[in-house]
Amino acid sequence: MVRAGSRLTPGELIVAGAEEMPLPDRSIDLAFSTIAFHHWSDQERGLREVARVLRPGGGFVLIDNLGPNWLAPILQDRPYLSADERAALWTKAGLRVLEQRRIVLLPVFLPVLLATVAVRDGPA
Repeated sequence: MVRAGSRLTPGELIVAGAEEMPLPDRSIDLAFSTIAFHHWSDQERGLREVARVLRPGGGFVLIDNLGPNWLAPILQDRPYLSADERAALWTKAGLRVLEQRRIVLLPVFLPVLLATVAVRDGPA
């Protein structure tokens, strides 16, 4: 994916775990993660890293599974966080949740996805 992305964008693409990003503090404007959060080895630490590398006012968009939780062990996933659980974890990490929205790809597709949009507050 990185090779393909490198051909499509002039930006620098870096492969790293969310829990330890090789980026300076307050160095990016936008971070996003799609359908990977439930695989992060330490979700709280990863969110703190996102907050650390975002500039004040920088945005973070995360889309991940919402449930149902009975499906998580079958897929060998961690339990899926509810919208309220996410908001609490984001706040603890230094991110302010602006909006959360459920996404259903198909009428019978499970699990449902939850998009969480947040910013890092602080002086610019």
